[in-house]
Amino acid sequence: MKSVASNLQLFATVVITVTLLGSQASAQYSGMLEEIIVTAQKREQSLLEVPQAVTVVGMEDIKDRAVRDIKGMQFSIPSLYITNNGPGQDRIQMRGISPGAQGLPAVGVYLDEVGISLDQVQRNLAVPLVDLERVEVLRGPQGTLYGQGSMGGTIKYITRNPDMEGAGFEGEAGIMGVDGGGTGYHAYAVANLPNQSKTLGVRLVAGYEDTPGWIDDAITGEKDINGNTQAWFRGKALWQPNDTFTGTLLWQHYDLEQDNLNSSDPDDPDVVAQARSTPVEDKFDLINLILDFDLGGVNLISSTGYLDRNLKSEQDLTAFFGFLVPPGGTIGLAFDTDFKVLTQEIRLSSQGDGPLSWTAGVWYRDAESWGIRSTPATPNPVMGVLDSMATSPVDAKSWAVFGDISYAFSPQWEASVGARYYDDKRTQKGSAVTFFNPTVFNDTAKFDSVDPRFNLLWRYNDVGSAYINVAKGFRSGGFNAIGPPDTYDPEKLWNYEIGTRTGLFENRVTIDTAIFYLDYTDVQVLDVAPGAVFANTTNAGKASGAGFEFAGTALLTEQLILELSYSKNNLAFDNTTADKQKGDPLDFVPDQTWSAALTYRFNWTSTLPGMFRVDYQAASGYELNIASQGVHIKTDSTAFLNARLGMERARWQLYLEGKNLTNEDTILFPPAGIVTTATRPVPRTLGLLFRFQY
Repeated sequence: MKSVASNLQLFATVVITVTLLGSQASAQYSGMLEEIIVTAQKREQSLLEVPQAVTVVGMEDIKDRAVRDIKGMQFSIPSLYITNNGPGQDRIQMRGISPGAQGLPAVGVYLDEVGISLDQVQRNLAVPLVDLERVEVLRGPQGTLYGQGSMGGTIKYITRNPDMEGAGFEGEAGIMGVDGGGTGYHAYAVANLPNQSKTLGVRLVAGYEDTPGWIDDAITGEKDINGNTQAWFRGKALWQPNDTFTGTLLWQHYDLEQDNLNSSDPDDPDVVAQARSTPVEDKFDLINLILDFDLGGVNLISSTGYLDRNLKSEQDLTAFFGFLVPPGGTIGLAFDTDFKVLTQEIRLSSQGDGPLSWTAGVWYRDAESWGIRSTPATPNPVMGVLDSMATSPVDAKSWAVFGDISYAFSPQWEASVGARYYDDKRTQKGSAVTFFNPTVFNDTAKFDSVDPRFNLLWRYNDVGSAYINVAKGFRSGGFNAIGPPDTYDPEKLWNYEIGTRTGLFENRVTIDTAIFYLDYTDVQVLDVAPGAVFANTTNAGKASGAGFEFAGTALLTEQLILELSYSKNNLAFDNTTADKQKGDPLDFVPDQTWSAALTYRFNWTSTLPGMFRVDYQAASGYELNIASQGVHIKTDSTAFLNARLGMERARWQLYLEGKNLTNEDTILFPPAGIVTTATRPVPRTLGLLFRFQY
C-alpha cells in the first residue's frame, strides 16, 4: 500500500478533477425531497405528524456517509454526543443529559422492538449500520412509550425485513490505512431468500472487520497495539401466511476482540507507556420475536426479547499500585461480567382513518448480571487488595403499563396525551475487598414513577407542521459497588418544547427546528470521594437550561444536495454542592455541535455515474468538574473532515474514502482518577471500498 502522504495527494488530485466535470453531470436526485415514514410513536406515520423532535437517517444516507456505527454521524444529529473508549464502550448523551459513573443509561437504545440498553453506562451494544431500513433518533424524554433508560431520548435501529418478491444478494469489501498505524479491512454479505409462495422469507447478514491500530507501547516497543477484530451475524425470518398475521424472528451475534484500549499518553496521541496489556472481549447474542395480529380496527403486537452478553476488560494500574508487587512487576484491574436480560411487551394500537387514535400496552423486564472484579498481577497474584465478586452492577425486575391517545379536532389540529406507570425493584448482593477491608452488601430498593406527556400538533399546510411537547423523564436510583456513598437517588426531568418542520420551494428545502427548556432535579453525577479509588455516582441537586436544534436539507440542483445541522445547549447546575458549582455545565456535555455535508452526483462518462461527498462535523469542548477532588477539566473543540469519491453503476460501486482528513487529535475522553491515559479519535484514514448487488 502506498504511503499515507501519497494516497492523500492522490485523493486531493481526484477531488479537484471532480469539480471540473460539472458540465457532464446528469446523474440526478428526484425532483423533490421524499416524505419520511417513521415509527417514533410505535405506529407508522409521516414525520410531519409526529409532535416531537425526531431525526431519521435512511440506509442510503448511511451508505453515502460510509459510516459503520452511529458515532460516525453523531454531530449531524442535533444534541447527540457520544464519548467512547473503544467498540462497545459508548457513553450516549442527548440534550445534555449525561449519565453518572454507575447509573443507568440516559438514552434508550432499541433494535427493532427490543430494548438493548444495559444497566451500566458506557457499555452500549455495538450495532453495525449494515442492512438497516433506517435509524430513528427521538430527542427528549420518551418515558411514556419507551420507559426506563429513555430520559434524554431514544435511538431506534430498524433492520430490513426479508423481501418476498425474489432472491437477492449484496456485499461490500474495503481496505483502509491509518496514518502512523497499520492497514485493515472489512467485508459483509447479505442474502435475501423468500419461498415460492411468498409467505416465508429469510434475510442473512454476516460481517467481519479487522480494524488497524495506531498506538505504540513505549515500554515494550510493540507497534499498533490497539487493533481489534469484529465478527457478527444477523438472521431475520419473516412469516406472513395471510393478511392478518405477521411474525418475525431476529437473531444477532457479535464477537469483538481487542488487544489494548484506544487510549494513549495525554501529550502524545500515538504512544502509551503501559506495563501490561489492556485487552477487551465483548460477545453477545440477541433474539427478538415479534408477533403482529390485525384484529380488525385494532393491531396487537407482542415483542419478546432476550440478550446474553459477556464483557471482559482490563486496566493497567501499575503506575498507581506498583508498590504492591516486586520491582519490575505489574498489576491491573480486570472485569468479567455476564448480562442476561429478558423483556416482554404487549401492546394494542388503533387502526383506521378516524379522528381518534390510541396505543396501550404492558411491559416487563428481568435483568440479571454477575461479575468478578480482580487484580491480576505479575509475578505473583495480589489477593485481597481490589478483589470483589458481586452482581455488577445490580439485578432488576421492572414492569410498566402505558397508554397514549390522540384526537384530531380537524385536518389541521391534533392533541394527544399519554402516561406510563413504571415500577423498578433493584437488588445488589455480593462482597468486595479493598485494601484488605472486606465488605458484604445486600441492598434492595424500589423505584416507581408516573411519566406523562402532552402534545399539540398543527398541520398548517401539506408540507409543514408545528408542535408543542411537554414530557417527563425518570431514571431510577441505585447502588455504588464500593461506597461512599452506598446509594444514590432517582432523578427526574421535565422537557418543554416547541418545534416545527416544513418544506419550502416545492419541498426542495426542508427545515426542522426545536426550542426546548429542561428542568432537571436530583441530577446523578460522577463523584470520587476523598480517599476513594473508584468513581461512584451521587446526586448533585438541580440543573436547568434552554436549548436549540436545527436540521436542514436543500436540493440545490438536480445533482447537488446540502445538509446542515446545529444544536446549542446551556443546561447548567442551579446550586452549589460538594462537587458542583452553580453555573457548572453537566459533565462530558459540549454546549454546541454542528455539521455540514455536500453531496454531488455526476457522470464520469455517459454510462458511468459518479458521486462526491464531503462531510464536516464539529463539537465544542466539554467540562468535567469534581470540586472535592480539585478536578476541573475542559477539553478543546473537535472537528472532523471526511470525503469520498466514487463510481456508481446499477450493480456495483467503487469508492475512494478519506476520514479525519485534517488528522484531528483532540482528547475525547480525558485522564481522571486512576485512569492516566486519554482517548483520542482515529487518525487520518484512507481507504478503498467496493459494493455489489445482484
